[in-house]
Amino acid sequence: MSTISETIAGSTFSTTFTYNNDGQRCKMVITENSSTILTRWYAGSRYMKETEGSTTKEYTYIGGNAYSAPVVALKVFCRFAVV
Repeated sequence: MSTISETIAGSTFSTTFTYNNDGQRCKMVITENSSTILTRWYAGSRYMKETEGSTTKEYTYIGGNAYSAPVVALKVFCRFAVV
């Protein structure tokens, strides 16, 4: 599988989109000053996984896609360290 990446850069923020062979977006990474602040993975039009810091969210769109689904199932996973 080959991918196509496109980057849009601003003053301190940069967004990189990755597309699969079918031209569908499969990943998005937002960075600020070269540090990743948000990553999203797309699997088809009915599932999205998002990681921001120590929190990961999984969205499953039921009965449609991200724009038309009447219901969204959301799972939230938090990772943290105890010092």
